Amino acid sequence: MSPRDFTSSRPCATRFAAMVAAVPFAYGVYLLHYIFIIWLQYAVYDYSLPAGVKFAIVFAGTLAMSWALTVMLRRISVVAGMI
Repeated sequence: MSPRDFTSSRPCATRFAAMVAAVPFAYGVYLLHYIFIIWLQYAVYDYSLPAGVKFAIVFAGTLAMSWALTVMLRRISVVAGMI
């Protein structure tokens, strides 16, 4: 490999479909995720599950719920202009 391979004008030549699909919703997910993180952490607190399982539940649930709420809120024209 030459040094030219690391100094491309495009920072990421490969794009993943999920990442490209997330771009329009990223700011809305950022604004809304805190609600779901707190709620889901409280929901799994009393269960005796390994930390990795709790992390997976909270991460997947937060991402899914904040993304879904962002999609629903973006259907409202006034809100779509803000997020």
